[in-house]
Amino acid sequence: MTYKFFRGIFRLIFRLFFKVEVIGRDQIPFETGGIIFCSNHISNWDPFFVGSQVEPMLRYMAKEELFKIPLFGKLLPKLGAYPVKRGAVSKETIVNSIRIIRGGGHIVIFPEGTRGGGSAKRGAAILALKSKAIVVPVAIISSYKLFAPLRVVYGAPLDLTTFNTENSDEGQRAADAIMSSIEQLKQNYLLQSAL
Repeated sequence: MTYKFFRGIFRLIFRLFFKVEVIGRDQIPFETGGIIFCSNHISNWDPFFVGSQVEPMLRYMAKEELFKIPLFGKLLPKLGAYPVKRGAVSKETIVNSIRIIRGGGHIVIFPEGTRGGGSAKRGAAILALKSKAIVVPVAIISSYKLFAPLRVVYGAPLDLTTFNTENSDEGQRAADAIMSSIEQLKQNYLLQSAL
């Protein structure tokens, strides 16, 4: 109930202050089980924007320090957040993430790790491979300036079955494949909008 309420609030905020455009939402295979949404990361608003544009609850990792803030820390789990230690994804976090996915839950992950770009970290890919989750690439295209266009493109699910979960190099290659698909979504959108 709390999640639906705040999802509606965030959806309204984004619609009031930006020119929102959502592409590809209809091709997300929610009915097939747990999904990992892998997105580029350009703002602290990203988890709320990506999550507010779909109906099912999306879960996301948040620094464990945030859960110690009075009142706010109690609210975070109701908004879909679960804790992760700063600087590293612990075994406990991975186990918890796999439990969420295998229970049919959906998680948002930013493979770059930090805002503003960078090389893909292996965590998202390894989690996807170990949980056998469907991976949906997501491209956020915006400056987040008030009343500017704010676009999210949900791509077709990726097939990661060709990658070996036991090989760390394969994990990195899978991570690179995920980031490449996100970049391709951005380029395809920009190309189509220029035509």
